[in-house]
Amino acid sequence: MKNIYLKISDSDIILPYDRNRFIYDKHIETGNSVYELDKYYTDELLTSESIFRFIPSEVPDCLYSQTIVETQPQLSGSVYVQTFEIRELTEMELSECMNESWSIVRKKRDKLLSETDWTNLQDTPLNDIDLSKWREYRQLLRDITNQQNPFELEWPTRP
Repeated sequence: MKNIYLKISDSDIILPYDRNRFIYDKHIETGNSVYELDKYYTDELLTSESIFRFIPSEVPDCLYSQTIVETQPQLSGSVYVQTFEIRELTEMELSECMNESWSIVRKKRDKLLSETDWTNLQDTPLNDIDLSKWREYRQLLRDITNQQNPFELEWPTRP
């Protein structure tokens, strides 16, 4: 994987920072070859120019009532590490999130119901026992929105 860099300029962090552009600018400034400058400017020496290697982190898991916010990278030894903060959603954010999720649930439910419409046709090939199972399944689909939380649903199993 290609190294990622950041540059600290005054109080700003430039991320990603193009190390190759830095090497090229030094080539223009000094007249030295790009190849030699590339070998010369190791990660250790780049720190004297306020350029640091950046290490991405995995985004942490969180609950449906939380959100993940990327925070300012933290210096760890001679590299900066990507950091995240988990915070609780506000009441309004949680309400919006729940409404959006219920909308997604209803769309999925409607799709599943439409895929089983054939079971209600007069000339359905189902016997009474199978027809009863399909009717129960369809009723459970219709009742899915009676559950409390769209993030913890128990979807019925298709017969």
